[in-house]
Amino acid sequence: LICDEAHRLKNPDALTTKALASLACRRRVLLSGTPVQNDLDEFFAMADFTNPMVLGTSEDFRRKYKNPILVGREPGASQAEQDKAKVLQNEMSLIVNQFILRRTNTINAKFLPDKLVQIVCCNLTDVQKQIYKRLMSTKDVVAATEGKVKDALSYIQMMQKLCNHPKILELSCGGKAKGLSKEELALFGVPIDTPGADEKEHNKIYPELSGKMEVLHNLMDVMWKDQDAKRPPDKIVVISVYTQTLDLVQRMCKGKKWPVVRLDGSLAVKKRMELVNAFNDVKNRNSFVFLLSSKAGGCGINLIGANRLVLFDSDWNPATDKQAAARCW
Repeated sequence: LICDEAHRLKNPDALTTKALASLACRRRVLLSGTPVQNDLDEFFAMADFTNPMVLGTSEDFRRKYKNPILVGREPGASQAEQDKAKVLQNEMSLIVNQFILRRTNTINAKFLPDKLVQIVCCNLTDVQKQIYKRLMSTKDVVAATEGKVKDALSYIQMMQKLCNHPKILELSCGGKAKGLSKEELALFGVPIDTPGADEKEHNKIYPELSGKMEVLHNLMDVMWKDQDAKRPPDKIVVISVYTQTLDLVQRMCKGKKWPVVRLDGSLAVKKRMELVNAFNDVKNRNSFVFLLSSKAGGCGINLIGANRLVLFDSDWNPATDKQAAARCW
């Protein structure tokens, strides 16, 4: 039994995993180009599917390996707990490394064209700075910065969205962005969507309100104007963690009449390859921009039709960013 995209078998209770486990076979081979998350239960599920009982039952695994390793990783762990965790990690690695074969993309790198990576640091606009100061003064954010809120993640994400574009605060919260109303956003000069606006007005997203969006707009504008019928078309992949960011970029492209296609979690799996193949076709000039959710990056998608890729924002898991950034190389 050979399973591709095997990271999807990380849940032993999923119907797919149960159905595959019921097949009578002498060998099971799992293939995946997606990094396994830093989750010991998921790791155990995949190791156990390949070699049943190699690490004991799930209860044995939790008692012998998982719990002591997690205790040793805690910030307040004693030296003895840390040492025990290391010993058990090494013991577990010795077992699983007998049947895990890991290959990195350095093997392929010598056969591929050079990749130029540029990290572009964009300043906040005056509007973004003003909204940032206003948000930092709200009692909810003050409580979060003082450590009085258990889940500060939503506030960090709010700042991330502000860095992407102020309008996302309006789009993501239906007019309420953790203490900022539509009216307040409008006071800072952020145009608010009005129901029934015509398409031309709807697609005005004002990239100049965001440092990052303005850089992206200018890059795409130069690429589009530099198109030449005698050579393959320039194409760009834009990746974001947030679908609201993709919404704005899509509106910007439609407003500028740049051909755009999009792939996120809402697109049916059957339609994905159709979209990808059309984008990768060098003769096809009907798709200049490919919008991709970084969460959809681990689905065997190769966008070799593009010669540029912009990672618009960062995911919490750096492995997700690395994989997303490798889509067109």
